[in-house]
Amino acid sequence: MRITVLCGACAALVGCVNSDALAAPELAPMPHAIPDNPRWRARQESFRNGKDLVLRGLARGEIKAGDPIEPLIKLHADYTVLKHGEFVILTLDNGYGDTRLVAKGGKLVLARTSSCIYRDEFFRDMTGKEWEDSFNAYNAALQEQNARRAAAMDGTIPPPREVTKPVP
Repeated sequence: MRITVLCGACAALVGCVNSDALAAPELAPMPHAIPDNPRWRARQESFRNGKDLVLRGLARGEIKAGDPIEPLIKLHADYTVLKHGEFVILTLDNGYGDTRLVAKGGKLVLARTSSCIYRDEFFRDMTGKEWEDSFNAYNAALQEQNARRAAAMDGTIPPPREVTKPVP
């Protein structure tokens, strides 16, 4: 886009009060581009056709940020549901990684899947502070769950291991 600086007479006709204004540069700088990753595309295709219905819905764009979480809880019993405060976290552990959805106030704000070699994020509609809060809620819910299990088993379960904080 090219902006032309008007002379004083033309500026008066169009209502410009600053006829000495500088023209804008002809080209804006390029936006930061995320390099294309063929492995990411292959994983997405795998997710679109996989057995996990949640992961399939995420990859196809059928599950989006802001969607209610309650239908997902009802339809996918194989996911672990942890509730703490205003956060609900659905997790499916596949042995070498997991698929995780986080809802705040009943609406999805984060969806990601990972393994030992990748971490794919479908959406994140939360601030860094909300991320911290959801992680703390997840740990608190795990500790409560493990305490209930230990109490039910009369202490025969070993104490839970500490969960390391993933990179946001």
